[in-house]
Amino acid sequence: MIDLHIHTTYSDGQYAPAETLQLAKQSGVTVAAITDHDTVSGLGEAETAARELGLQFFPGIEISVQNRTELHILGYGIDRTNQALHRFCQDHAKERQERSTRLLAYLEKCGAPVTLEEVRQYNHGKTSGRPHFARALVEKGYASSIQDAFDRYLTTPEFYAHVERPKPTPEEGIAVIRQAGGVAVLAH
Repeated sequence: MIDLHIHTTYSDGQYAPAETLQLAKQSGVTVAAITDHDTVSGLGEAETAARELGLQFFPGIEISVQNRTELHILGYGIDRTNQALHRFCQDHAKERQERSTRLLAYLEKCGAPVTLEEVRQYNHGKTSGRPHFARALVEKGYASSIQDAFDRYLTTPEFYAHVERPKPTPEEGIAVIRQAGGVAVLAH
């Protein structure tokens, strides 16, 4: 079995890279790619775990881009040490942190205050994404499910107008993947 689209706590997944790959192996996966959103921070840990588990591993990334709508582009076989890719990831990490601050203020304005500490319990202190905020909203009783949290707070026109971060064009996302020696594939 092959899974080439796996997220970890370095973006919006539930488990750290080693734990994620252990679960994948237990599920019968033999070939895997970690493709966290806009970061390569977990790839070193993932490569080590894959080797120890006997999995064939492809280093990857999922880059969020903006065309008329948001798109996701997967990059496979990237060089995780590529400097252009690192600069790209650092810029997007900063934008995600700024978005988290805006999201906390937005949720408070919506009558659903949460703290960053409450959100980070779902991502082990790594980059906080909307799924982590959704889980905190459910835990605090502001939403009945993850989907309800997205519907009520995290995909509304107000969210996109006041919270969402700027994203590169598809051409820019593809270019950084290619600069890192990777192959770009449209996700979803």
